[in-house]
Amino acid sequence: MTRGHGTGLLLRRITKSHFNGTEADRKMATLLYVYLGLSESFPNYTLLDHANAFEAAQICYPAEMSIFIANLPNRAYGDLALLNSVLAEFSQYGKCFGVVRRNVNPKTGMIRPYVILQYTRLDHARMACQQIFRQYWHGTFIGGRKLRIFQAQAPRSIFVTRKDSVMLST
Repeated sequence: MTRGHGTGLLLRRITKSHFNGTEADRKMATLLYVYLGLSESFPNYTLLDHANAFEAAQICYPAEMSIFIANLPNRAYGDLALLNSVLAEFSQYGKCFGVVRRNVNPKTGMIRPYVILQYTRLDHARMACQQIFRQYWHGTFIGGRKLRIFQAQAPRSIFVTRKDSVMLST
C-alpha cells in the first residue's frame, strides 16, 4: 500500500491477476479529481499535471498496459511540447497518460528523451504498438525522427521509504 501525495488516500499497487477495470477507472477518476486542474484536455496540462496524472494511472493500471517510446527528438522540443506531440499521436488508440524521461549515454554524454505511456486498457496499448509498428515501415515521425515503441515487459518495483526518504531494509 502507498499513500497518494497529499491525498490522504491509501493506494494499493495492483498486479495483473488482481486487476479490475471498473475499480481502476473509479480510482483513477477519484485521483484526477484530487489533483485539481486535471481535465480531459491534455494540451492544457502543465508538466506537473502530466506527472500527477501519469502517477495516478501507474497506481491504478497494471504495467502490461504501459508502452515505451524511444528515438524522440532531443533538441527541437521541450519536455511539455514533446509529451503533447506524443500524446496527440498515441491518444487516438485510447485514453493514455504519459511522462518524459531522459537517459544519458555514459560513453558519449548524449541525452536521449523517451516517453512512457500508461493506457487504461490492455487492448489499446497493444493496438498502439501494432499500428505504430505497421506504420514504422512507412514512417511514423515526431520531429523528423522515426519512433521506436515497445510494450512494457518488466514488472514494476515498489520502494518503501520513510518520510525523510531513507530506504527501509527488507
